[in-house]
Amino acid sequence: MASKSTQAWSIDAEEYDRQPSLSAKIAFLVRYAVLAPSPWNSQPWKFKISDSRIELFEVPERSQAHRDPEGREDCVGCGAALANLAIAAQHFALKTSIQLIPDGAPPHCVGIMDFREPNAGDSIESDDDIHRDRNLNERLFQAIPLRHCFRQDFLNKPIAENICQEFVALAQSYGISFVPISAQSTKLALAGMVSEGDRHLGADQATREEYASWIRANENKGDGVPGYALGLDKWSAMLAPVTHRFFNFTDQNARSDSALTEDTWALCAAFMGEEDSKRGWMRCGIALQNVLLLAASYGIQASFLNQIIPIPELRSRLSQLLGRRDIPQTVIRLGYPSQDNIKPTPRLPLSEVLL
Repeated sequence: MASKSTQAWSIDAEEYDRQPSLSAKIAFLVRYAVLAPSPWNSQPWKFKISDSRIELFEVPERSQAHRDPEGREDCVGCGAALANLAIAAQHFALKTSIQLIPDGAPPHCVGIMDFREPNAGDSIESDDDIHRDRNLNERLFQAIPLRHCFRQDFLNKPIAENICQEFVALAQSYGISFVPISAQSTKLALAGMVSEGDRHLGADQATREEYASWIRANENKGDGVPGYALGLDKWSAMLAPVTHRFFNFTDQNARSDSALTEDTWALCAAFMGEEDSKRGWMRCGIALQNVLLLAASYGIQASFLNQIIPIPELRSRLSQLLGRRDIPQTVIRLGYPSQDNIKPTPRLPLSEVLL
């Protein structure tokens, strides 16, 4: 039986038609939005619903200010939540229009989505609309509760080239490049950068304490990364919030993350964009979530290798390694998980994410 904090992953889609108003239907769709990934499962978002509009706000209090002072990863997470919202809206035949980092919006508002019922006349259109082939959208929608972060070894099973090319095409449709890193020599260089990023970030006491503040025991309050998601046993998970606060695990993390990156069966990839701004980071999040959902529909899961991203020098070196002029926004590893029935990470109740 799912714990209270993981019940968010069990959504009865039939409840949608029982909602009494458009605003209530939009609130129902937020259940899908919050299943998006975010840095250390911090869920740095809140949603404000008014009639036929939803405003998405980043929440500075839930950010990792020492590790990611620009808020890059928070914006990517918010973009992923917006992607889920758009996919769910299209599944339920709502017409949508999206504005990213809208002019004149309230502080910390990173996106606005307007909705119309399917019988409301002409569709709303804008440059930021997220329109997909109906069959593809349905595939992505069904994958929303199937996508999870998997931070352990993958099966000895390669990802087929045709599937990889689907990821490339899907990301490109949102103006973001999905750059596969499959050559073992390049992965070894990437692993060195990941390890270097771990050590750079871990050298700062405040950053280590920030990490520790998001590690949870297995039974937790609805956010953060529980011990089971880190591959810890019951007792290690119970002690993790304390041990990670008072002991320095930087070298251990660097070795572990390097090994995961070097894994022969992991397909590593960088999401890269031309626009290094909040709008560009949001676009990256939209592309990222679409790719993660398509991967989940194939039984493929991912985890993040973002130790490089907060450090400008490492971002630049990664661009050079890949022979690119655009900017790395997110780095992931993908593969077939070595265990079935991955336990989901918790989510905050809707009452805590709705304004």
